[in-house]
This record gives sequence, C-alpha cells and structure tokens, in this order.
Amino acid sequence: MVLPQAIEREKSLLDTILPESFRSLLAGFRPCFTAPSYHNFVAIVAGWVHCLGRRTVTAVALASGGLDLRHISVFHRFFGRARWALDALGHVLFTLAVAWVPDGQPLLAGC
Repeated sequence: MVLPQAIEREKSLLDTILPESFRSLLAGFRPCFTAPSYHNFVAIVAGWVHCLGRRTVTAVALASGGLDLRHISVFHRFFGRARWALDALGHVLFTLAVAWVPDGQPLLAGC
C-alpha cells in the first residue's frame, strides 16, 4: 500500500513534469480506470512524454520518476492485468480528436 505522503510526493513530481493543460487533458480519461490504475496511467503517460530513446515499459517507468513509490512490476502489470475500460478509453480519445476537426470538415475513416 502506498502511504499518503508518498502519493503527495508523486503528485508534486507529476505536477512539475506535466503542464496543467496536459494534466487536465488526462483528467478526461479518469472514468476509464479504477483510482489506482488512473494514477499508474498518469505516471506512464508522464514517463512516455519524458522518455528519451526507446520507450520500453522499463524506460518509461524510469522517466516517470515513479520507481521510488512502486515496484517496476506495477508498470508492467498495468498493460496486462489492470482494470480499465478499453472501449471507454477509445471513446474519450475519439472525442478529444474530433474536437480538433474544423467545423464542416468531413471526417474520413479508413481501414
């Protein structure tokens, strides 16, 4: 179990490496995850953004700064065992993407 002071330290770190506009964008994904999975998701995204070179799970975990608070296996388990709704995630992503399409512009989907 992660202690409250550790959670605050991680939040402070993520506040430092992710701008407020990006954190508010990620907040739209919160309903797609359980609370622990959402926190791991934010750490993974932060690590992915700040990772240099190949973005392996280990490299992303290191770049996130989250290894002080959780074991590396938490990052690996996120993709295979964490509880999150893939359809809901896709819906949020699509909604965010559509907002960038200018009004009156056709939306084309291809295979």
